[in-house]
Amino acid sequence: MTNDDEKFQSRVQALLADSVARLDPADRDERIAYCREHNEHGVRMHPSTDDDLLEFRWGGKQLALVHRDVLLDEGPFRAEFIADDVPDALPGDWDDQREGGGSPS
Repeated sequence: MTNDDEKFQSRVQALLADSVARLDPADRDERIAYCREHNEHGVRMHPSTDDDLLEFRWGGKQLALVHRDVLLDEGPFRAEFIADDVPDALPGDWDDQREGGGSPS
């Protein structure tokens, strides 16, 4: 194993430990129950092919999503928690648009 491989592996372990530590106890318990029910233990990594993102899933849900370069950097992680139930697009009433498509004056 090369130094780069060891660094990558160490950063992945740190990322996963930090991500699990940030879960609230109810979420953590749900994930453990899911793993037991589906006999699907451990964290799975799913690399994307087009944008170099790495998705880590545990317990049937996303645990972490990072750019590959984050795991090769030297500096500390700058993690941010994002809930699974956040919509992909903002509802129309969140953008202060009024009926008719105009912006408020």
